[in-house]
Amino acid sequence: MATDITLVTVGLSVLVLGLLSGVLRKSMLSESLAALIAGIILGPAVLGVLEVGDLRDPVIEEVTRFTLAIGLMGVALRLPPRQPSRQARSLAVVVILVMPVMCLVTAVFVHLFLGLPWWISFLIGAVLAPTDPVIVSTVVTSQLAERHVPSRIRNLLSAESGFNDGLGVPLVLLPLFLVTVPSLGEVGLWLLQVFGFEILGGAALGVLGGLAAGWILKWVDRHNAIEKSSLLAYALALSLLLLGLGSLAGVEPLLSVFIGGLAFDRVVTNQERKAEANVQEAVHRFFSIPIFLLLGTALPWAAWFEMGWSALGLALTIILFRRLPVLIFAGRLMPDLQGTKDRLFVGWFGPMGVGSIYLAGLAYRKSGYEEVLAVAVLLVAVSVLVHSVTAAPWARRFNTGQSLAPASR
Repeated sequence: MATDITLVTVGLSVLVLGLLSGVLRKSMLSESLAALIAGIILGPAVLGVLEVGDLRDPVIEEVTRFTLAIGLMGVALRLPPRQPSRQARSLAVVVILVMPVMCLVTAVFVHLFLGLPWWISFLIGAVLAPTDPVIVSTVVTSQLAERHVPSRIRNLLSAESGFNDGLGVPLVLLPLFLVTVPSLGEVGLWLLQVFGFEILGGAALGVLGGLAAGWILKWVDRHNAIEKSSLLAYALALSLLLLGLGSLAGVEPLLSVFIGGLAFDRVVTNQERKAEANVQEAVHRFFSIPIFLLLGTALPWAAWFEMGWSALGLALTIILFRRLPVLIFAGRLMPDLQGTKDRLFVGWFGPMGVGSIYLAGLAYRKSGYEEVLAVAVLLVAVSVLVHSVTAAPWARRFNTGQSLAPASR
């Protein structure tokens, strides 16, 4: 009976929020935030209708991994062909410079506010470093964003979320490896394995898989061997195929999915790409709404209350200082950010979400420290709230000449 209640609740939530998606994206309440609030209300903290266990369940880690893979493929298909190569310099800055700095800043504040050991603080910083493609889509795909925010900025945010989510796992594994106090030679071998095999291997698998999938699709389409219904499932199948192949080959599977989507994007026609992107967006919504609904039912309230006011101070400090200051300065190195307004916008919208939930589960499984889960989920919940509420107002004002500060209420 409990399973049936869960199915009814999740299915009804997806239906309702899907029907209201247009209204939500014009308001200060995104689909992700609405699902999170619904999960809190229906969960054990309020009504007790849904009880899905806790975030330590490995099933949640796997579900978030699938959701993330589908989201990354959707991001890749949403980008114009060759767009990442046109923004290569800006992407290099946000991935190579900004992402590690965000990890470091978060680690410092976690250590100062909560007094956790440095290696656990760095582990939490790594978990929270990637920006989330689910929440970013609220900023870049809504009608408000398309009307007011320049495409160069929307594409940059999308591509960044794809690359740094694909590189999140090595960043999480680094503090876990360093805590063993390895020798200099062991560090070198580890870096060679990660960057020389896992990352480059994941990128190579994505390129080969994406190009092959695109060429095969074009060939069968020329011979009228594929129906429209099959075409619409093609991107989903490619996402899962590259995710599985990457894991089996020992390379970075999420990076393979994103790079595979970019490679596929270069081969197919605009009509095929639009059809694939539409189905990917629909499937992504089907998976992402339940994730935030279930997250709302499993929030670790007891652990947060045990942290006291330090938890709230930590959350607000990280939201303000994890990304914004470094983008204000590093944005000067990014040709796609033309002025302070661009840097403020991109600096503010670096939300944490499904990617951090997945990495938190991975980090907990590898380390056994529940603080990683508690702190990561706290920051994800606050990020969903803050970035969802500010997305529509900031998008409306981007090209109006008004201040980018959130409106007073």
